[in-house]
Amino acid sequence: MRSVGDLSGHARSARVVVETPRVRFGEPADRVRLGPGWGHLEHGSSGGPGFAWAVATAAELELDLLRTDYDRARFRALPFSAPGLAAQRVALEVNGVPAGPVQLAPGTADYELALPQGCLHRGANRLVLRFDRADAPADVIPGSGDRRTLAAAFEWLELGGGVEAERAARVLELGVPEGSAVELDGPAPETIEVWVATGGDEPRPAPARLFGRGPGARMRFDLSKWEGQVVELWLVANGGPEAWGGARLLGRSGAVDIDSNLLLVVVDTMRADALGCAGSTAATPVMDSLARRGVRFETAFSHTPITGPSHATLFCSSLPFEHGVVSNAQVLPDAATTLAEVMRAWHRRTAAVVSLGVLKAEFGFGQGFERYDGEFPLDWWKGAAEVTDRALDALDEVGGEPFFLWVHYSDPHEPYAPPGLDYPRVKVRGGGGTLATFPVDGRTVSIPLSVPPGRTTLRFEVDGAGSGRRIGFFDLRLVDSGRLAVRPGEGFWEDPDRVGPSKISSALPASLVLSNPDPRSVSADLRFYAKEILSVEESRQRYAGEVEHVDRELGRLLDALRSRGLEERTLVVVVGDHGEGLGQHHLLGHIVQVYDSLLRVPLILSWPGKLPAGVTVAEPVGLEDVKPTLLELLHLPRPDGLRGRSLAPLLAGGGVGPRPLVAATFRPEAPADLEALVEGGYKLILTRGDRPAVELYDLRRDPGEVDNLAEGSPKLVARMRAELERRVAEARARGTTPAESAALDDEDLARMRALGYVR
Repeated sequence: MRSVGDLSGHARSARVVVETPRVRFGEPADRVRLGPGWGHLEHGSSGGPGFAWAVATAAELELDLLRTDYDRARFRALPFSAPGLAAQRVALEVNGVPAGPVQLAPGTADYELALPQGCLHRGANRLVLRFDRADAPADVIPGSGDRRTLAAAFEWLELGGGVEAERAARVLELGVPEGSAVELDGPAPETIEVWVATGGDEPRPAPARLFGRGPGARMRFDLSKWEGQVVELWLVANGGPEAWGGARLLGRSGAVDIDSNLLLVVVDTMRADALGCAGSTAATPVMDSLARRGVRFETAFSHTPITGPSHATLFCSSLPFEHGVVSNAQVLPDAATTLAEVMRAWHRRTAAVVSLGVLKAEFGFGQGFERYDGEFPLDWWKGAAEVTDRALDALDEVGGEPFFLWVHYSDPHEPYAPPGLDYPRVKVRGGGGTLATFPVDGRTVSIPLSVPPGRTTLRFEVDGAGSGRRIGFFDLRLVDSGRLAVRPGEGFWEDPDRVGPSKISSALPASLVLSNPDPRSVSADLRFYAKEILSVEESRQRYAGEVEHVDRELGRLLDALRSRGLEERTLVVVVGDHGEGLGQHHLLGHIVQVYDSLLRVPLILSWPGKLPAGVTVAEPVGLEDVKPTLLELLHLPRPDGLRGRSLAPLLAGGGVGPRPLVAATFRPEAPADLEALVEGGYKLILTRGDRPAVELYDLRRDPGEVDNLAEGSPKLVARMRAELERRVAEARARGTTPAESAALDDEDLARMRALGYVR
């Protein structure tokens, strides 16, 4: 008996059912289970458990089940109450069958309802909580401005009395080939069941036989009874998805793999020419090796030079005009279907480690991830070594299960401060002693102070010999009651920056003057981040050092894949979200332009034995194309609404046909709205607003985009302008409502300013 074809290729349809008999209302990963009638997920002010309010008289949720023998429902709830309101009651309907009601006592309490026998189904189950009423606090509490209608707040709901072991199933509809069986191996294949259902009947177990014990064991399920029939094949894991091993469909012909992993590595601010394999002098042996062993797209474009919007495009395969996220202060809408949500629906464990605060889960990028490592210290970024450490923890957590792991490195982003350099150290003196000593490496510094009444002078000095280089102190502020004032004194120069955070600078020594109008001392934290003021050439050198550091850390991550035996099962993707100016067009950073220095990014795909090796693709592609490409390579169905196209034909030396690429950057993070079209080797850039402008560049002859051809090419400009405006209008028409702004407190805004994002 030999293996026959891909299960996905044989399947007419497929779905994943994960046993989820419980909902934690404060967990972002569980919000996909909440239907109409629920408000936003919230957390208690004292750091207590999360909850969600039922905001209507009926609130729905959905649970996926494999067992149907749960005999009761339990939940923890707090009814909305106010003077004069009667007690609240709640009843439960399970797939239309009523249970309850029960009266809710004042305060938070636990409740239990018996479930009628036979009300549960395998697969999706619809639960509806019905309340006597839902009241607006503004109508019943004097002085309240809360117009929400509230019934009760819920922390958790779970079904009890069934088998407690975690279970999951892949359900495929397929025609059973001649002489078929399903064979599985792995650490515990005996914990797998295969059920078969025909004609809508209940699934029945397939005959099974275990071969061997321990690591080499195999479990075979005989399908010959259903030969030639169209069936639903349920592959059920008892004891948790970690029980999954390799799975093969055996018969009389091909090969199958339903067990592949995806590792997506996004390097923030990495230009296309930053790698050795693209002509850089930087030492990037790990990424160069991936390119030699896989496919490198040498003309890959980001659609916007802004981190949050670019990631939204990467994960959703839609332009910012469509998904609505045009700045780092906005939230990716729940309605967007992310790559992580698709991967999780197809039974991958999903985990992410991000290194910039603008990608925190609160900005919507946690959608679809079971584990989202987006917590940060005082400043909003993590170094590459910490990112790799946490990514290795995530690999350990998923074990041998199929996974999607997104790892985000941001070291090439400003400040350019690679590890291993001898950075100047600064000593801060005041009150007769030393208050703090810190390295000038771009990290946020927080100095606790007790500021007496009147004026206080703090002295900043280089600790030791120092470099004599000018040092910038960015986003310097006092975190206090708001009455203290701070201003630069002798030795500091004010250096306002319209694009990034405000800064003062000095070659040191210098003084900072604090003013306290109160008659008593006031406690405060002095916060800022400091970095050396570099020349363009020095910035480029240190940027290259950051890229080299990321390359080493990526090597450590890939070594871990190999040591776990996961390399051949894992599609590895390395991509940048946007580039960096590095002095071109008089810009060191990003955001404000749409030249290729900010839009061209690396894109490498590597998968031993599955993708060709040493292929370089010159055809222009966009980040919108990444998601559909990965889904095709992983044999997963393409969801509706993707803008991009699969690049799989290019991997085999074929073509996908020419297609214009659209890019843009937006106010308020950029000083003007810019739109660009790349087509036929030319780029058109339109500046909108009070100072409109038109630029046209021949990218083949003028890759640096310095010779503006617009004035001498009116026909080409008119044609490309019409095409650009048509595509932007089409994208806007497909878009949903604009993305909401994130709810940021003063500290969050300060951290975003420190990253140069809030104007």
